[in-house]
Amino acid sequence: MSEDRDAKWFASKLSDRTIRDIALETSALIRAGALPVGTKLPPIRDLAFVLGVSPATLSEAWSELRRQKII
Repeated sequence: MSEDRDAKWFASKLSDRTIRDIALETSALIRAGALPVGTKLPPIRDLAFVLGVSPATLSEAWSELRRQKII
C-alpha cells in the first residue's frame, strides 16, 4: 500500500537543512517506520520550498540516499 507524505509533514520532521542532515534524518524516518515501504516522497521542488533550501540541495540528499540504497 502506497502512502503520501506532503511537504509540510516531511519538513516538520527534519530539524536541519544541510544535505548530510536531510539524508540522515530521512534515513532515520525510514528506519523508524515513519516512512514505510511504498511511501511516496513529496516532489523535490515542493519540499525544497517548504524547507527553504534549493532543489539542488534536496536532490543531492536524495541522491545520497539512493547511493546507499535507502530509497
